[in-house]
Amino acid sequence: MNKDFDLKFSFWNYVPLSPSSKEMVREWKTLGMNMAMSHVYDPANCKKEDMIALLDECQKEGIQVLVYDLRTSFHTFIQMGEEAFKEGVKEAAEDFGHHPAVYGFCLGDEPNFEQVDAFIQTSLIVQAVMPWLTPFGNLIPYFGDKETQALLGRSEEFYRSLVNRIVKEGRMPSLGYDHYVQCYDEDMDQKKGIKEFLYGLRQYGKIARENDIPLYVSLLSVRHWFYREPTFDDFRWQLSMSLAHGARGFFWFFLQEGVLEHGFGEPPFAGPNHRKTPLYDRLMGAQERFQRETLPLFNDLRYEDCLYFGDGMERSVKMMGMEIKAERNQLSVLSIFTAKDGQMVAMLVNGDQRKANLYRVKKQDGSQMDCYLLPGELRLFHLLEKGGLSNE
Repeated sequence: MNKDFDLKFSFWNYVPLSPSSKEMVREWKTLGMNMAMSHVYDPANCKKEDMIALLDECQKEGIQVLVYDLRTSFHTFIQMGEEAFKEGVKEAAEDFGHHPAVYGFCLGDEPNFEQVDAFIQTSLIVQAVMPWLTPFGNLIPYFGDKETQALLGRSEEFYRSLVNRIVKEGRMPSLGYDHYVQCYDEDMDQKKGIKEFLYGLRQYGKIARENDIPLYVSLLSVRHWFYREPTFDDFRWQLSMSLAHGARGFFWFFLQEGVLEHGFGEPPFAGPNHRKTPLYDRLMGAQERFQRETLPLFNDLRYEDCLYFGDGMERSVKMMGMEIKAERNQLSVLSIFTAKDGQMVAMLVNGDQRKANLYRVKKQDGSQMDCYLLPGELRLFHLLEKGGLSNE
């Protein structure tokens, strides 16, 4: 199995496949996507040659593809039964599984408690038929806040056992889930939403590391339910905070208008002509800058741990011979990563979504430098052998 820990930038795609689908590939590339979820292929209504054309364009642009083919969905497994489902998966493998752009097939999204067994069986069947590919399935944010767990009568250990069971029995090559409470509307408890988002990152991240698989997080890129339209700062904050907790993939929900028009705001590409909205510029700007700061460096780094400071806690933190003190008492995160050669890298993130902060970094030799970070902005430091600090 290919355990690919390189950073992935992707998105959710609910648009039915059509002859014009291939026209979006260059737009995906411009946005900085290195992995695409294909348009939805329904063998009853779509043409195989349209998917091949889409895959060909992705190959030209160097984009890996997760094929969204209804024949590999756990919902189809439930509807058709195991034997018929296996035949459909074999047909999907024959149609698209050997194309060089294909990374894997989508297994489906958010199985509920009653669907977990079907989700696991779907994963096993798809991997048995296509062992050379890497399937992707996405879970719901099982880890709610403590109050929600108490109301549901579910413990943290219950959810940990459930997710571990899905990963181990389904032989999942990655762990993916979605969470959007970090972008609550103004009249919601935004601080609680951020706390719950970070809690989920820690819990899912721990399970991913225990199983030595990458963590993929689905993040908000379109207004819906009680979630606001993300600002430039929101996009940057989501990327940085996810990376600060060990995430290796970022899936935006969602890019292009398809079958989810009602109750959703305009995504980065709106309407049948893929009109670019203000969200397009915000997402492209935030992701482009984030990638300049993290790629290719983070493809060779392994997450170790993170700690919080500020926001009612101490405003300063000491680690490995360095000291960082924040001017404002607001949430900040310090994460540690290790390279293959043993080199250690520290990442400082301003964890506030609306306010900038000034950080005074004291090096081992007593010298000092100032870092002014905007909301969600990050700064990297290469740690020296004896616990000192060098700016990168």
